Amino acid sequence: MVDIVRRYWIAGLVLLLVIIHGGIIGYIRSQASKLQTTASREFSLGEFTLISADKTQCTRFQIHAVLPHSRRFAGRTTLQGNYWMIHEAIEQHLRQVEPALLRDPAMIEIKNALKKVVDERLGEPLVEQLLITNLMELPIDRLNVPAYTVNEDLVQASTP
Repeated sequence: MVDIVRRYWIAGLVLLLVIIHGGIIGYIRSQASKLQTTASREFSLGEFTLISADKTQCTRFQIHAVLPHSRRFAGRTTLQGNYWMIHEAIEQHLRQVEPALLRDPAMIEIKNALKKVVDERLGEPLVEQLLITNLMELPIDRLNVPAYTVNEDLVQASTP
């Protein structure tokens, strides 16, 4: 028995190191695959700009939908497929919002109303909650939107 241990102890040590190395590599790969399948629950519904009634101020912000953990993959696909319809529905609702509601720091009423609009547009209650981020109030001249000019030649040509 002692001769066998003396003769093969290096081979046994190498085999043990290979087994330990394989276990470490397997563990790292399994953890990496878990990270790749973890998708974010948040989905951006876009950036929106509201212009005040007196055309001097604008409010710009982004809206994000938080999806239930169990439906994060299917929910993202549904939201991507209906992105522009949802975007339009949100814009239509925001045009009717009272300016006083925009002063609420938590914007709870707006979030609840927009969540209802999104759920109605999708036909199912898919969104868990809405997040409003990057809220900015800017003077209208800081909006960096080129002014539209009317070409008088085109106006004259189109009128009979």
